[in-house]
Amino acid sequence: MKKAFFTVTLSLVVATSFSQQLSVTAGGTYSKWRDDFTSYRLGFDVGTLCVFQSDSVPFCFNAALMLVDKGVCLDGKKSIERGGEYRFRTSLYSVHVPATVGYKVSCCKGRMTVIPTVGIYADYGFFGKISQTAEISHLDFEHYVAKFDGKDPYSEIEKLEYQGVKNFKRFDWGLHAGLQLHLTKQVYLYGGYDYGMNKVWENMYFNPYFSSFYLNLGYLFVPSKKKMPVLEEI
Repeated sequence: MKKAFFTVTLSLVVATSFSQQLSVTAGGTYSKWRDDFTSYRLGFDVGTLCVFQSDSVPFCFNAALMLVDKGVCLDGKKSIERGGEYRFRTSLYSVHVPATVGYKVSCCKGRMTVIPTVGIYADYGFFGKISQTAEISHLDFEHYVAKFDGKDPYSEIEKLEYQGVKNFKRFDWGLHAGLQLHLTKQVYLYGGYDYGMNKVWENMYFNPYFSSFYLNLGYLFVPSKKKMPVLEEI
């Protein structure tokens, strides 16, 4: 009973000692799958970040809610049956939720703060597009385009000519690491990396585990300190 009371009391003290701050952030993504076929594709991300931090401890907790555009490219020659050229491209739009723990380090005589962060992320896809073309020497030019609709973008597909696209998975998760560089109390740069742990497509040729880089600019809303009212002398 005493241990439970001590744990609850300590949790309340820690929770109340951390202040909450919000920020908006936007930037670019650079993503591919971890295989030798696909290449990195440039995308974007935008969203909000909630920071829990305290002046008494150097640790902080970050949770973000982002809209992310990521995907992969493949553009080059590949041996398909009797040879030919193959192009593949995905554009996947998803809600991206990273949760990390950071450690604040002051540098440049206190003028800047560096915060390395580690944690996990979850990603849920809503809509997107797959396009692929194959030009084989002994056949006419073939063009396959699959579009996701709004109801079930990863399984209900128009013009379904290639069955493999049915197997895209909405949910992805993995490990996340990053580095925040606070240039001022409100403006910061952020670079991060996602290491996907979920296979997002059942395909025998690709290794569809995401590898994604992020580079963002953020603006932190610092709460204004309320001034104590001045009492007039009677």
